[in-house]
Amino acid sequence: MLPTNLRRAGLARLPFAPLKQPSKLGSARDRVLCAAIVLLSSALATAHAQESRVLDDFSDPSRWRVVTSNQVSGSLRQVEGIGGAALCLDYDYNGVSGYVGLQRDLPLDYPENYRFDFRLRGDSPRNDLQFKVVDAKGDNVWWVNKPKYEFPREWTGVRYKKRHIDKAWGPDPDGVLRKSAKLEFTVYNNAGGKGSVCFDELTFTTLPPEDRSPLVATAAASLANGSGVAANTVDGDPASAWHADFAAATQPALTLDLGKLREFGGLKLVWKQGEFASDYLVQTSDDGTRWRDVRTVVGGTGGIDYLALPESEARYLRLSIAGGPGKTFGLAEASVQPLEFAATPNDFIKSIAGQSPRGMFPRGFIGEQPYWTLVGIDGGRDQGLIGEDGAIELARGGPSVEPFVQVDGKLSSWADATISQSLQEGYLPIPTVEWKLPDFGLQVTAFAQGVPGDSQLVGRYRLTNTTATTRDYVLALAMLPFQVNPPTQFLSTVGGVSAIESLSISDGRVSLNGKARLQAVQAPASVLATTFDGGMVGQHLAEGTFSIDGKAPREASAIDSAGLASGALLYTARLAAGESIELAWV
Repeated sequence: MLPTNLRRAGLARLPFAPLKQPSKLGSARDRVLCAAIVLLSSALATAHAQESRVLDDFSDPSRWRVVTSNQVSGSLRQVEGIGGAALCLDYDYNGVSGYVGLQRDLPLDYPENYRFDFRLRGDSPRNDLQFKVVDAKGDNVWWVNKPKYEFPREWTGVRYKKRHIDKAWGPDPDGVLRKSAKLEFTVYNNAGGKGSVCFDELTFTTLPPEDRSPLVATAAASLANGSGVAANTVDGDPASAWHADFAAATQPALTLDLGKLREFGGLKLVWKQGEFASDYLVQTSDDGTRWRDVRTVVGGTGGIDYLALPESEARYLRLSIAGGPGKTFGLAEASVQPLEFAATPNDFIKSIAGQSPRGMFPRGFIGEQPYWTLVGIDGGRDQGLIGEDGAIELARGGPSVEPFVQVDGKLSSWADATISQSLQEGYLPIPTVEWKLPDFGLQVTAFAQGVPGDSQLVGRYRLTNTTATTRDYVLALAMLPFQVNPPTQFLSTVGGVSAIESLSISDGRVSLNGKARLQAVQAPASVLATTFDGGMVGQHLAEGTFSIDGKAPREASAIDSAGLASGALLYTARLAAGESIELAWV
């Protein structure tokens, strides 16, 4: 266990005196004094490397100019900031798409590692916030793009490090930001409307080089059963594990020590089969004494738990175990993941998809290029996409519906099928995706109906028994927190994850994030809703942990603060040889 008096060493208390020139550097006193001076020199070098300078305190509005696209209006207004004046951008899109921002000339040369800090508050719809630095000609742009940004009402610190700033566009083949001439804050139309965004205290800090060495931890536990000690979680052997009782007099807790303050992006926990904690708290600490709550898991289902902890920095991580389905648990592996594991929601899903069976996630998350086509009426209210594998995006940038089929207890996805695409009558804008497998065929058709002011998307499914005998099928229409637009799309619209924070199904009506998104034409035999901690819907379908008998649920809901809830409409069908069933939603 960690000692209760663990504290970070105070460098200011180290002795400092001129080093004598001994004939031999062999005495204990000489070695201690030399080590002290080396440590102090390192500390002073680090402090110098992290010296910040103010780039703009926003006290002089004349340094800034408003930049807008056509028909978008914007103006600057000075207000009271944290310790003086601040600057607000008032904008109005006037019903059109485009952008508005404030820009100033600000030549900068960049060291090996650095960060920008500023304070921000706003009264604004969830439009995109973009931080840009631009070269002297205005041709090459580097940025941080935050889609659908939730602007805080109170002053909030924002920090962008070198690794957060990407090359957006420009002809220069060098992707490394070495110097820039202008700096810009842009509000890009996503939700539209009008609002105000205020800025204060822009600073620049030179940082020491990033520590990219492996994240190696030691482990200690509050208790353990026999040989099931904490060290088993970091030994790389999945056969060994930390074992403890849920009902022990001391609460089971595991502490990982990285040896020093490190940056990281998440945790991967591997539980022994049938022996897992379903509820636990994850905390971090710099000194082993003061702890920060960073993640709470509720309703976990064992196997592998992937925990996103983006942009974390600490020396210690602690798991405090609260409960589980059995009397004991066994944690086989606990590994701290690097920053890129969950730098963004898309990065997190890519990390998981790369370690999951093919077909559990859209192909865009496993490095494959997906193709899609637009579905909708010109000028219509509802417009979406249908992907080459049969997923249908419910609205622009929204979640999607993806089919799965189970026959004889085996689940099939897009990854198992031979897939083709076609248009109705060869040219009409009504696309169909067709799956062919040995046990069945599936056609997915998407189109829009209505008039421009009152249109809606329609998804239609035709499942056919292509075998010579009667077979029992389950067709699952899964609502997933993923766009059809892939994560490789990053400019005007960022593809990939589309958060589902709440999902409810009742009487065949599916509501996502509090808004009705589709109505099943035929009543499903059962429904399913789950959080990310409880296992995504694909996992439940693959493992068969759902009910389709007479007691199957007709209503279900899930709340997920991580925005990764998922659900499904489940249809059962006994089909004779060559027989089909047709289903639809609007």
